[in-house]
Amino acid sequence: MHTLADIVLAKNEIRRKLLGHNPQAHCVAMSHPDVLSSGWPKEGRLVHAVGVGPKIVNGTATEELAIRFYVEKKIPESRLSRKERLHKTVENIPCDVIQSRPAVAIAAGTRVPGNTTVPWRQRSTPVCGGCSVSHQDGPTGTIGCFFELPAEKKKIVLSNSHILSNLNQGKKGDKLLHPGRDDGGTAPFAALADYEYIRFGRHSHNVMDAAIGVVEDENIQCSANTIFGDIAVAGGGRAVFGGRVRSHGRTSGPGKGVISDVDLDPCVAYPTTDKPVMAFFLDQIRIEAVDGHKFGEGDSGSLIVTGETNQAVGLVFAVGIDGSFAYLTRLNLYFTDSE
Repeated sequence: MHTLADIVLAKNEIRRKLLGHNPQAHCVAMSHPDVLSSGWPKEGRLVHAVGVGPKIVNGTATEELAIRFYVEKKIPESRLSRKERLHKTVENIPCDVIQSRPAVAIAAGTRVPGNTTVPWRQRSTPVCGGCSVSHQDGPTGTIGCFFELPAEKKKIVLSNSHILSNLNQGKKGDKLLHPGRDDGGTAPFAALADYEYIRFGRHSHNVMDAAIGVVEDENIQCSANTIFGDIAVAGGGRAVFGGRVRSHGRTSGPGKGVISDVDLDPCVAYPTTDKPVMAFFLDQIRIEAVDGHKFGEGDSGSLIVTGETNQAVGLVFAVGIDGSFAYLTRLNLYFTDSE
């Protein structure tokens, strides 16, 4: 019986062979959703993520863990050359091919007009996780949550780097707006303090898409460790296969999901004003939307918590084109595991 650690090590080795030398070559078709929906060239059918999750048999998840190859479209083996065929096992560990469109890191921007009648897209007092936010010059995403640094008596806001830093373009001290610009916001409530720089290109990888801001005005009320709807965040939690989770995004509002992959290495497209750029990530989490929920553009930054205990699992930083799944960036640096 292989342990999860054994499977992850084997996954890392095969990932280096498939994506490690030039991940961008395998993701050249990743683009803005308008381009994706018009159909992909052949390159888009190659592997765009490698992970670990339950093996799927006849559409049902089994208890057997497998190394997962995520492809845009499954192709019959008869149409593939020997070189193009994926492994069926790696070191006696089963492999599974999952048909799935890639995820794209998209803030709201002009593609999702703000329905400012919903309260989380309006100026709220106190401000809390799940509400609208943006950089002073950037598109709109979601506040993950607030937490406090008692020693420094500072209130900190947490969200994605590509939201609070305006995709690497921001600088320390830039204004952060609530609600975000695409929801009519003009009033600053915090200042950019630090962010994880997103690295692009064939020889780079990332482990986190996260940033923080500091609430400098003592008169601005913030609800620490709370998500819209009175969800109290109870520290950090572990991502467990099949675990139920909850979210609240700027675009999709309250939602539910199930964890399907706990060690995902994906290629993610980041649209820019010029052309989409690709970033490669290691050790991320994938969740599937359930109960009719769909993740949306502008949900970037929303905090995902366990369904029963409200422990923080990660921040949404990219969503599937059809909203059926999302990628989470881990929050080990901001939350301690309470288990």
